[in-house]
Amino acid sequence: MKETITVKDAIKTIARFWSILSTIMILLFIFGEGLDLSKLTLNEWFGFLFFPFGLVIGLIISWKKEIVGGIVTIVSITVFAIAMEINWFIIALGFPAVLFIIHGIITKNKSEI
Repeated sequence: MKETITVKDAIKTIARFWSILSTIMILLFIFGEGLDLSKLTLNEWFGFLFFPFGLVIGLIISWKKEIVGGIVTIVSITVFAIAMEINWFIIALGFPAVLFIIHGIITKNKSEI
């Protein structure tokens, strides 16, 4: 018998896979660039707390609590965007948060029915 893949399962799988790729990309940037934390300004430290730390922590939380983790990730990207310059690549790294939130809402609504 064929196992059917639901949209809900596809969203969860894509979100998890994308979050792994995002985390790997962020780690490559941090360690590949040879980041010297002692040379960061106060403003850069503030931004650094939200990207990459807030983004990665939010994505990790999303694996167990999709909505909470998704919100942490989106808030982190938003605060970083306000404090620092942001481009589409950073938004793309955090996009799994939207998918996690969608999955969390779908799952929550299905369990209430």
